[in-house]
Amino acid sequence: MSMVPVEDEILSSLKTEEEDTLFSFPFSAIVGANTAKKALLLVLVNPDAGPLLIHGERETGKSTLLSSVQNLLPSVPFHSINYMTPDDMIFRGSDSAVERASGGFLLVERLNILDSKTVVRIMAAAEQFLFTVLATMNDEDAPLSPKIAGKFLRVRMDRVTDLEERIEVIKRVKEFRQDPVRFSSRFRGERRIAEEIEAARKILRRVQVDDRVMSSLKKEIRRYPVSVDAALPLLKANAALNGRTWCTGEDIEDIIPILAEQG
Repeated sequence: MSMVPVEDEILSSLKTEEEDTLFSFPFSAIVGANTAKKALLLVLVNPDAGPLLIHGERETGKSTLLSSVQNLLPSVPFHSINYMTPDDMIFRGSDSAVERASGGFLLVERLNILDSKTVVRIMAAAEQFLFTVLATMNDEDAPLSPKIAGKFLRVRMDRVTDLEERIEVIKRVKEFRQDPVRFSSRFRGERRIAEEIEAARKILRRVQVDDRVMSSLKKEIRRYPVSVDAALPLLKANAALNGRTWCTGEDIEDIIPILAEQG
């Protein structure tokens, strides 16, 4: 059986702007990518955990995953740009990308292909307009400068290699292509995830970290090139996503796969 690149199959069915807006491939229908999906959910709950960069080889589904989150948080704006978007459309005027993303999230496809000055301006605009950058990057493309890369929470998305999972991916994409509405209706967990994110955002400010959990967190992160200040937003978001206003050791365990990818 020939191995069809997963993202080739997905992107061929999802590439018009209207379809991306109305019929994004469901987040809960994406196979694998558990660490990347977890990181996205936590940043949606607590934008202080971002900005987020999903990187990996070409044709691994990064852009599809990024686009899928737009239906998970309807209460805030999302806007998308890519490496071909002119600077005028990103920065100039009341209808610019940075204005439209204000208070929400700016999705950036292949961030590292953008001119470095444009990336710096986007990061500055994120502070001015209070949005969080969610970006993708192909590792084969030009590297980001260490200064820019260091601003991001980074997670890797690998190619699906398990044969049964690959077959399931292709099957789902074909079903989605035939009838996006019917296919999306099968994944009723999408609404539940959206409700959990909204509920978590409402209680996030009340989440507390007691001395015992803080001590455990400090001990655990010694193994990774990450600060306590960087880990805390993830920890609190994980607790809130689980409906709690207090953090536990389980929250530390849940974010370790993300922490392990930093550096």
